[in-house]
Amino acid sequence: MSLPYRTRAMAIPATTVAALVMAGLLGHGGLRAPTAMAQSTIPANLTQLRPIKGIAYDPKPSDFPQSAYFDSDFFNSDFTAIWGDDGPGSRNDLQTFKDAGINFLHLYNWNAQRANHTAFLDAARAHGMAVMVPISNFTAGTIDGNTPGCDTCPFGYQAAFNLVKGIFDQVYGGGVSPHPAVAMWGIFNEYDLNRIDALNVVFVVQAILTLEDQAGTPPANRLPITAPVSDAMFDRAHRGALSRTQAVVFERATLQWLATNPGKNVDTSDPPDLPGGVLAILAIANTLEDAQARTTYKSKFDSAPVTVSPVPADFWKTRFIASANPFREGSALANYLTSPAQFQSAFPGTTAWNTLPPLFFAEMGFSQVDAGHDLSRQASVVLGQIRCTHPLAVSAGTPQGYFLGSAFFQHTFVDASHFEAFQVVPGQFSTHPYRVDVLTALPQWASVQQGYSADTATCP
Repeated sequence: MSLPYRTRAMAIPATTVAALVMAGLLGHGGLRAPTAMAQSTIPANLTQLRPIKGIAYDPKPSDFPQSAYFDSDFFNSDFTAIWGDDGPGSRNDLQTFKDAGINFLHLYNWNAQRANHTAFLDAARAHGMAVMVPISNFTAGTIDGNTPGCDTCPFGYQAAFNLVKGIFDQVYGGGVSPHPAVAMWGIFNEYDLNRIDALNVVFVVQAILTLEDQAGTPPANRLPITAPVSDAMFDRAHRGALSRTQAVVFERATLQWLATNPGKNVDTSDPPDLPGGVLAILAIANTLEDAQARTTYKSKFDSAPVTVSPVPADFWKTRFIASANPFREGSALANYLTSPAQFQSAFPGTTAWNTLPPLFFAEMGFSQVDAGHDLSRQASVVLGQIRCTHPLAVSAGTPQGYFLGSAFFQHTFVDASHFEAFQVVPGQFSTHPYRVDVLTALPQWASVQQGYSADTATCP
């Protein structure tokens, strides 16, 4: 979920960051004179999911957290009664989603210690849904030595690689083909807001590449990869939440954006020339480009370097799907997708690493707090968001059909701002032996159903 960028206080002087970038990064692809390069067509393997009609699915029971749950991975046969049919008292969320026309599940948690995810994937496939399998922020914490609630967990790049391998082995089932329900990898969530280095996003990419190479996975069976970012603009006055390393790579991206958008304001959010999310995505692209020549990683927790496969020269154009988490009203989102001055402005196609990528909204919704606790207002905004964006995905009505669709945020309660479409009925649940809450739909759930069912609509 994205936080308002205006809440960030200035912490690192922009001049200092700019000096660091100019001194150390110009030789690493951060700033180039534009060259003539036509935008290459986005390949079909990256657009085949269009139109995505998704939902962010994180069905924690109302008594979570408690030690009995161990983790927040409910996408396995230990919790069938939540997402499927496991006898009386089951909730069967997947059937509810199917009835609403949902075809994509954005998951956040996957613990390979639970060795029985196949039942969930089989059920998702049977209900016509594709799944984004997550490498969660826990893996990022493993690299940095920060895993709250797990004092005995190992740290470092090797430990993170092992976590990725456990998930990879389950997705591929010991073979060379992924489970047919799995559509893509999702690396972390909003690395930019969570003080995760872009380098560690790219390490996970390279871990997946390494595992594919070791398994002999053919190119046709290698899944697309995304890394959802926030909608924050990160103009120079609002980078206080960034780590020092993040600030450097974001300034590099800023200079890159200015090279093809000269004269624009990148210093403040008034006027807001920088499009939301693009600096975080450009930082990933630049770090991926650098990783063509990087094959080892070592942290203070690693006794030896971890060797990984280099990033291929065509990776950006053949494997990567951009994703962002916007919570703006529908007309603003339509402008973001269609105006050459918005998302498209960051990807002019002057190099192989800044061609226009496919994009989907990994989270899109509107909170009760922002709606003034008016549920009708919340429902109206959500309907407008979908009406203004879903038809663009259906019709491929953006350049190269780059916009793939969106995932509504969120199924059930996860945040005090209250984005959820279903609320728990107090005191009503069954036990299997875990809590399976009875849910009741809020008005915006009707908006989700109505919006995704209409392939053409007028944007309010």
